[in-house]
Amino acid sequence: MSKSNWTLLLPVHNLEISSDIGGEIKIENILFISAKKITRVRKRLGINKPISFYQNVFRTPLPKKQFLKSAKVYAVIRTTREADDNLTKEFKRFKDAIYLLATSQFFRHRRNQRILFGSPEYANILIDDYYLFDCKSEKSNWNSLRIDPLQPYLLDKQWKDFMKNHFFPNMLKVINSQTQVTNRWQYIIRKASILAGQSHFARNNWEAFLYNIIALELLLTNRGEDIKAKLTERLIALFGWITNEDSAVWEKLIDKIYGLRSDFVHKGSFEAITIQDVVTSDTLLYNLLYNICCQTKFIKSKNDIIALSDRLNARKTLGLPYIDRPKKLRYTRHSTTIREFKKIENLRHWQW
Repeated sequence: MSKSNWTLLLPVHNLEISSDIGGEIKIENILFISAKKITRVRKRLGINKPISFYQNVFRTPLPKKQFLKSAKVYAVIRTTREADDNLTKEFKRFKDAIYLLATSQFFRHRRNQRILFGSPEYANILIDDYYLFDCKSEKSNWNSLRIDPLQPYLLDKQWKDFMKNHFFPNMLKVINSQTQVTNRWQYIIRKASILAGQSHFARNNWEAFLYNIIALELLLTNRGEDIKAKLTERLIALFGWITNEDSAVWEKLIDKIYGLRSDFVHKGSFEAITIQDVVTSDTLLYNLLYNICCQTKFIKSKNDIIALSDRLNARKTLGLPYIDRPKKLRYTRHSTTIREFKKIENLRHWQW
């Protein structure tokens, strides 16, 4: 059989795209588009017949299973394939695009306020409930808590305005080849961003933390290097100014998070990883991605970060001031109290 061109349409649950930003957003070769808009632009998407034709073809007695009724947004990909080919490659691209879109929430939405979207599981209402009994009396308690958001993730004009102070739009420009960096650096930024999206969607502290640390290592180190030492050096090179060049602060920070990472990878021990550690790694990864994606004039490859680190280390050795950094580097932190962290932990019964 010969290959031919196909359009694959996939419902994206718990996501909406408003008409005030055009009803669609493209991430690489995946188009996320409002179901309402598909009717008007179906020829552009490669759908030959009117939508009413396919509504009859795919007719079912279940209301939510009607064509273009199961979700408010669909993901679209044009693909060349044989009719009987499996869709593994296409679904991999869909998943990557979902995680890349998820990064628009990364660090902007606190961990207990995130909005999950994508696969069919996010079309369901999730309830966390438990029953507690006093063994010596008739006292009992039923606790029921909805753990998914009441509203879907909405991409609208307000969202677009928020994105002006986030790395997401500039990251998209890099991976969509609208901003020029080296091919290898484009791949690394894409991979690190997918890891950030996976971290944001992770249900467990250890999983989110590990995705973050892998992304940090990917962005800042090379194979065969002393990972902990180079992470410290290169974070100081970029952000040492926020601690008045006090390297001890960074050494202590990286020593802790790298120790947690090593205990998990080498000993299978993850119990010590807390939500505070996750937020710390969120902060590092967010600020690294923000500056890498927004400072492409100065950082076009990993080697540019390494060269900056080497120059600043040389100046430190010579007792010279740090004057070589790009002037527009930025570092953002959230203010979260110990009490707030404890509250988050108390709401995460199934998310250890």
